Amino acid sequence: MVSPSYKLTNCEFGKFYTPSFVEGANAKRVWAKKSFEKFGGIAKMAYVNASPVGLIQYQPKPEEHLLEITCIFVPNKQNHGKGIGKALLNALVKDAENLSPSLTTSLL
Repeated sequence: MVSPSYKLTNCEFGKFYTPSFVEGANAKRVWAKKSFEKFGGIAKMAYVNASPVGLIQYQPKPEEHLLEITCIFVPNKQNHGKGIGKALLNALVKDAENLSPSLTTSLL
């Protein structure tokens, strides 16, 4: 995990990244830390043979009885169409059912 005092800089990403990219990455790091501390998790990863192949990112919104999915991502084309995204979504729905039945109603 990134240290709370750590800030990303352009040189760490190479010449293709802009200052706005670095600013956004730092803002997301702060959001992720706060969300993880508050909710205990913000994403689920899928693995095949110990290699990451997919991600589902979410933000619980308990005051609205909602679990907002902010990203489902399977980056490599060779893994598309294999049900990885669907498996991630199903795993998240199952976790939500165990936490709060009212969240499940919002998900479906």
